Amino acid sequence: GRLVLYTPAKGDLAGMSKQGLDKALRRAGHQVAVVADRAALLKMLQEKPFDVVIVDAPQTVDVTSLTREIQAKPSVIPVSKETINFLKTVDDTMKSRLSLKVMGAGGGR
Repeated sequence: GRLVLYTPAKGDLAGMSKQGLDKALRRAGHQVAVVADRAALLKMLQEKPFDVVIVDAPQTVDVTSLTREIQAKPSVIPVSKETINFLKTVDDTMKSRLSLKVMGAGGGR
C-alpha cells in the first residue's frame, strides 16, 4: 500500500521514524512517505493518492478533518505509544531472526 507517516516533532511516531519504522514498512513492500508538519501533509495528500495515513492517536481528529479536504480520501490509522512499542518489538525480532539466518547460512560450509 501507499502509506504516509505523519510525524510531528512532539509525537511518538517521530521517534519511531528515526528508529526506522519507515524502512521496516518499505521492507514489507509498502511505499512510504514521511512528513512532519500539517502543511506538508496536506500538500502531499493533494498531489498523490495514499491509502493510509498513520498518525499518533492525539492527531487523529485533526488529520481526519484534513483528509476530508482532498479528493482521494485515505484511511487514517491512529497509533498509541503501546502500539508503537509493539511495532518496535516486532521489527527488532524480525531483524534478529534475519541476522541469525544470515550468520547460519555460511556456517555449515
